[in-house]
Amino acid sequence: MAALGGSPFCMQGNFIMSPRVILLSLLLVVLSHAAPAAEPPTPPAELKRLEPFVGTWKVEKFVSKQAEWTPVEVQSAGEIATTRWIMDGWFIEDRKAPGAPPGPDHLGIWHYEPAEKVYHYTMFQTPGGNRTDLAVRWNDKTAAFEGTASLPNGITMRTISRFPNKDSKEWQAKATDAAGKIYLDITCTEIRVTPAQSPK
Repeated sequence: MAALGGSPFCMQGNFIMSPRVILLSLLLVVLSHAAPAAEPPTPPAELKRLEPFVGTWKVEKFVSKQAEWTPVEVQSAGEIATTRWIMDGWFIEDRKAPGAPPGPDHLGIWHYEPAEKVYHYTMFQTPGGNRTDLAVRWNDKTAAFEGTASLPNGITMRTISRFPNKDSKEWQAKATDAAGKIYLDITCTEIRVTPAQSPK
């Protein structure tokens, strides 16, 4: 059969192909040779600095000294919390372990913000539904994580967390106003009861 002059179809044997089909075929060929998809982003290397926190920890001694928010000093021990990597190693979750002694509960989330070059620790607590957002930085001189959080009414909370060795942790939290009035003053020592685990 002769070619159909001026026809929008092309003849190939006994099969008629439209220009649209030819175009789609060429597009598929181009796409099949396109560069492979970019690798998914990986968690920032700075998150490795948080590895010492990972594991299950038991409170050896918790002291909340007498202050504006705690008129009577409070001491306790024995609470157990687990800190673990979540969401493909992008975040760390810190929460009271199931079956731990009854009492106040908490959920903390660690992450690193590359644009700010700072760690963030957001803690939720019950009873009361309280939330605290800490901006945390590693201090090479003191070998400690140092955090600050702005609270209502001009109060600032400052925290320090350090690891005397791989199986012990010490932390402090103090809330004061511009005049130096102390609203909260906590010290705590913890011991590791299960080994740390790297993110999957």
